[in-house]
Amino acid sequence: MKEAGNKLVDSLFLRVALVLIVCWLGVPGRHLAAQGVKAEAKQGAKQGAKPEAKGARPGTPTLTIPASTARAVEKGLSYLAMHQNPDGSWTDRVGRKVHMTYRGTVAPHVGVTGLVGIAFLAHGVFPGQGSAGFVMKNGRKISYCDVLEKALEYVMSRVSAANGFISANGSRMYSHAFATLFLAEVYGTGSYRDAEKVRRSLKNAIRLIVNAQNAEGGWRYRPGAQDSDMSITVCQV
Repeated sequence: MKEAGNKLVDSLFLRVALVLIVCWLGVPGRHLAAQGVKAEAKQGAKQGAKPEAKGARPGTPTLTIPASTARAVEKGLSYLAMHQNPDGSWTDRVGRKVHMTYRGTVAPHVGVTGLVGIAFLAHGVFPGQGSAGFVMKNGRKISYCDVLEKALEYVMSRVSAANGFISANGSRMYSHAFATLFLAEVYGTGSYRDAEKVRRSLKNAIRLIVNAQNAEGGWRYRPGAQDSDMSITVCQV
């Protein structure tokens, strides 16, 4: 049973990556269209006009989504929602590469949680708002919006008050980058009820990235490292 569980955990990062790819490439425009509606609503409110309740902004292309793609997205998001931890996180192996092996501990993973949150956002889900889908979990109907809100609260709870480093269970700069991107995406939608809390968390996380850049212009696994790694640098940028 333990072996099976480890296989499940080891594959969670890949599952998230696949769902995210399908959400971004297979269902294009949905997240951007949702942002367009919100922007129009804000602009209309300023001008005293009543915004339309539904519809994408002018010029948004009409896209036909294959039924097979829509089913794949729904199955992926449903799987992720079913495996969310009570604290809002998702579990994976947190650790580091040592030579040709990976050493880590199975624990709540802030980087994977950030990626899962981005996948839900790409599907047009906003934290704590609307009914963009749901899953039955332990006999209860769980909204995707609530799933996303719990993920957001978890990530913000892991932002260090001392230096802004987003870390949990020894996670490193890869996870910080993914979690920061998630916060940026949420803040960009303006959808969360406490936008100021998201802004503060995001500002502190970005400050950590700026301060952690070394003299070479890059980043490494830990803040303050003197050497650089190309893939970690790309993630921070």
